[in-house]
Amino acid sequence: MSAGDANREALSKPFKAVAAAVLFAASVLALGLMLIPGIAWRHPAVDQVYAGFDPNLIYTDPTGQGSVAGTIQVSPRSLQMVAVRQSMPTATLATTPLQRFTASMDVVISSRGAGAFRVGIMSATAGAGTFLAFGGAPGYPVEVVTVQRAGVRQTLIGGELQVRARLASYAPGRPYHVEFVVDKVAGVIAAASADQHIRLTTAEIPDLLRSVRLSLNASVLPVMDPVSAGITNYALTLPHDWSGPNKVGDYRTRALVLVGLVLGGLALASQAYRVRWAPIAYLGDILRWVRRTIRRLPWKTLAIVVLLVGGLVLVNVASFGLGNHPYDMLAEKIWGYTAAQYGPDQLYYRPGTVSMATITAGSPYHDASFAYEPTLAYVFLAAGWIGRWFGSITVNGSALEYVIKTINLLFILADGALIYSILRVFRLSPRTSLLGAALFVLNPIVWFSASVWGTTQVISAFFLFAAILAAEREQPTLAWLALALGALTRPQMLVATLVLAIVFGRRFSLRRSAVGIALAAVIVFLFLTPFSVKIAPSLPSDFMLHVLGFVTTTNDTSVSAQAASIWPLATLVLAHQHGLARMIFPAATQLGGGVSYGTAGLLLLASAVAIAIGRMLSRGVSTAAAYLPALAFAMMALVMFQTGITATHFVLVLAVLVLCMKVFGRLLYATAIGVLTITTFVMMVGSVEVALLYGHYESFPIHPGHSVLARALLQLSVNDLALTVGVLLNLAVLIALLLACLFPLRGSGRVRPWPG
Repeated sequence: MSAGDANREALSKPFKAVAAAVLFAASVLALGLMLIPGIAWRHPAVDQVYAGFDPNLIYTDPTGQGSVAGTIQVSPRSLQMVAVRQSMPTATLATTPLQRFTASMDVVISSRGAGAFRVGIMSATAGAGTFLAFGGAPGYPVEVVTVQRAGVRQTLIGGELQVRARLASYAPGRPYHVEFVVDKVAGVIAAASADQHIRLTTAEIPDLLRSVRLSLNASVLPVMDPVSAGITNYALTLPHDWSGPNKVGDYRTRALVLVGLVLGGLALASQAYRVRWAPIAYLGDILRWVRRTIRRLPWKTLAIVVLLVGGLVLVNVASFGLGNHPYDMLAEKIWGYTAAQYGPDQLYYRPGTVSMATITAGSPYHDASFAYEPTLAYVFLAAGWIGRWFGSITVNGSALEYVIKTINLLFILADGALIYSILRVFRLSPRTSLLGAALFVLNPIVWFSASVWGTTQVISAFFLFAAILAAEREQPTLAWLALALGALTRPQMLVATLVLAIVFGRRFSLRRSAVGIALAAVIVFLFLTPFSVKIAPSLPSDFMLHVLGFVTTTNDTSVSAQAASIWPLATLVLAHQHGLARMIFPAATQLGGGVSYGTAGLLLLASAVAIAIGRMLSRGVSTAAAYLPALAFAMMALVMFQTGITATHFVLVLAVLVLCMKVFGRLLYATAIGVLTITTFVMMVGSVEVALLYGHYESFPIHPGHSVLARALLQLSVNDLALTVGVLLNLAVLIALLLACLFPLRGSGRVRPWPG
């Protein structure tokens, strides 16, 4: 060794020690900030205040329940409604499940006739509401009225109306300040004018205050003469809500976040210098490996790959215009627009106040709450930005839909490449590996979920595949990082995260795991910077606690969102439900002994995951055969036992199953994938077709009014016999995966292997 090398070696030792210390401090601080629940910190009194109007985020209907269209003009500062005879312009300014909120505004009515204007809080599910009703000439009264047992359209129709109080009269053409304060925790809705304040309690309006979602609704009803009503100085205030993202207003937390960001940047810089930018070198290795793989493929196989990829792209792009799932796609467009317009952090607040009345012919039953974690928040931010490049984006246009579906298609292609790579690492032949990849990327449920329905399970699957490939290639840092980013896509990934965390923890040495976890924690902490600064560093853990609390307490979902899980079978036997009612049966219904369907689902899922992890720990995780059956069983248990699950989540099970080619053998492999594909495809199409029937979607080519196949699959999905058979087939797959998890098949001579 030369003198220069010796000096560099001597200098590198203290540098390595300092780099390790910085990494340790940064990772501990990052993990602490991310895992300590936000309830431990101080919070602001108000989380958000939204002033003015965004035409993309409110619902307006100039006709309403009338037969003639009035006019509604929306600008950032005002909303102007003009009603003519036989029209009833209506606007839903907000729909939200929040426990507390305040809405204030100035109302200006420019009419001297006998028309009426009302604005207030209503519940579409309960058919109840509390309104301030502005009467016409001669007295121009303002009354606090309650409505119960009303019909629901764009607003409440008919019902039992009761005048609760009379406020000061208004003067036509002059602003009249009103305010609504909702506090469902305290059981109070207050309606106030400039000098009067009326409180209504649960005893007076029980159905309204017990509703999960409330809407702020305004409508104009003329009698003879035109009526013009304007709303200005509108503000929606969201007080701090413990059940939400738990926004932090503590200067100590912000100081710790700043320290964590500085330490994290130093830790990454020092590690990159120490290993000479190994991540970039590793990317170069991947590109060289791809080039070598392509060169080694026989020309016939390469031609097949090119044809498959080209056909895949053409089929998926051609499918973008077939239609979508109205609820999910509208919500995704709202998320893309919100993230691009207001920032990704606003996804956890603003969509939770946006009405989805468009999908239910104007009735405000749903809000657009963002039910995912930050990784997907960035995906929708990217979708919004890309949409902007092609011009202005609106939630009612198709530009954002096409962008979202294109992103899904890119992830399908990436998923196929990762599957092929994993199967090659498992020492399967190129053609067999290509077959495994094709079974996923060309699968009807992957195509329909990503390119027609428009949902994003293929993105979660990408991180699952990336984590497994990195682990099989002995790259612990990348494995832990991909696993963490996958966990931050959707709550359903928690099961896969738990199983693979056990695998990685046992597969890698303690030192390699510690370094990998530390680096992954620092990178994820930096990745979450916009959310840590504007909301809280504990957003991921707060979000999961919120989801668990929702499932075990509120849980206003159905037992099955039209998926062939065990619950449609349970409701047939135990609750004597039939057809669609078997699936939309409330998950909060008691099974017995104080246990609801939702709680029973969690208990069954926890038991299944415990079995999978226990068996995996007892067997070891040295090979894929040791952990893939456990992972497949745990994911199948998730979709079979969790209430409220949609058919699209079966794509995550398929993602694991296609990797089990060398583990299961031909019979179990082909049977499991075949059954899952058939039952899931029928339920997926049926779910979309049911949703299309609730709105004006006759223009969609896949509408049951146009497509014989779609109509047949819709009828099949709600047929009692077909649904029961589908559930039993999925149960058979679950049992088969349980047996494969408990009793290894390889080496017993009982299976026919795939060619290696």
